[in-house]
Amino acid sequence: MALLHLLLEAGYRNLVIAHYNHRLRGKASDKDAAFVEKLSKKLDLPFEIGSGDVQTLAATRKLSLETAAREARYGFLAAVTRKHRTRTVVLAHHADDQVETCLFNFLRGSGIAGLSGMKPSSIRGVDGIEMELLRPLLPIPKADLLAYLKERKIRFREDASNAVATASRNKLRLKVVPLVEELLGSSFKGSIVRNA
Repeated sequence: MALLHLLLEAGYRNLVIAHYNHRLRGKASDKDAAFVEKLSKKLDLPFEIGSGDVQTLAATRKLSLETAAREARYGFLAAVTRKHRTRTVVLAHHADDQVETCLFNFLRGSGIAGLSGMKPSSIRGVDGIEMELLRPLLPIPKADLLAYLKERKIRFREDASNAVATASRNKLRLKVVPLVEELLGSSFKGSIVRNA
């Protein structure tokens, strides 16, 4: 929501809102999709929605749920870029996401590429489509984005599954990052983002 409103404030109007329903949270997932669709109508912007059975995809292809969800989502985004004859996809990853990504990659033993985290601009090929992925919010902490939404009274929905420490990334976010922050102070996040 913050990304969309920041783009609109900056004067971007030729936008397509795309939402992928992973169907992992039942009615909550459907309500998220309805919320985004209603907003797109209010803003008079084109809306594309996709959905898939990510749980089955993960089991069938022997993937983690996170990997299956990412593959399904990027497949959907590739189809949207093809339909709308664009190759640019703007994503809302922020500084806290970058910290998690870098720590996760470090703990898995990735090389220097993994330690550099997500790039502000990258190319991803999916189904013969080369998408340019832009992440303009990477330097901005989640707290600042939430403050922006609150200040402007912009409604948003929170994915409740992010607050449950089941997936590896959620465990990192909910247990490891707060512990490191307690030990080293919150400035460690900025250091990781700068290093990335």
